[in-house]
Amino acid sequence: MPTSSLRTQSATPMIIAMDGPAGSGKSTTARCLAERLKLPYLDTGAMYRSVTLVAMEQKVPFTDQKKLARIAAELPLRFGALKDGKQKVWIGERDVTADIRTPELTANVHHAASSPAVRKELVNLQRRVAQIDGGVIEGRDIGTVVFPKTPYKFYLDADVRLRARRRYNELLAAGVKADYEAVLKDQKIRDHRDSTRKVAPLKPAKDAILLDTTELTIPATADKIQDLILKIRPRRPAKSAKKGRRSA
Repeated sequence: MPTSSLRTQSATPMIIAMDGPAGSGKSTTARCLAERLKLPYLDTGAMYRSVTLVAMEQKVPFTDQKKLARIAAELPLRFGALKDGKQKVWIGERDVTADIRTPELTANVHHAASSPAVRKELVNLQRRVAQIDGGVIEGRDIGTVVFPKTPYKFYLDADVRLRARRRYNELLAAGVKADYEAVLKDQKIRDHRDSTRKVAPLKPAKDAILLDTTELTIPATADKIQDLILKIRPRRPAKSAKKGRRSA
């Protein structure tokens, strides 16, 4: 079956939720899958990063929930079309694709991500965007909070040292000086912070399919997800379908 035909079997927009920790391969896999299926791609993490960027530049205290929420509500955020696995991000007419990926910003994005007021604004935005044409949507709470009713929920993970190595290589490729052990330490701190925050913590949805990408390439991971989508579609959304977390 042609990959694009997956999205035409139903009149309702296809929403594929992809969650997982940093370095699990979910972002690259999500972009690959979106291109294959000719679906929109939505990087929800870029939204929280953009709020963080504006807050840092305007010197808004991260403890000021009202101002952070106002930034999220008024953010003139735009995403470019996905091309060759890459996507540009704009705030207004300014290209912030690189600005929202700096180590300093990464160290502070958890403030916006853990803010109930910010999450409320951005989750509403994510739902409005995806309900138009569907999409491959990646983040940390897509299957648990943003789109809990979609049958297509995937949770990607990998060995923490490999995930740190991926992040380390990304920094070097971007011309940023980095120390692997420091990156690994930061990765573990970030994992703990994401999984223990009170609002929308990082965790698999109860009926998500778990994928360990430690030994998988990006194309192999995308292949596996496409095959799983075909298997899920015939038996869902029957009300009698038995729920439960699955591994693949």
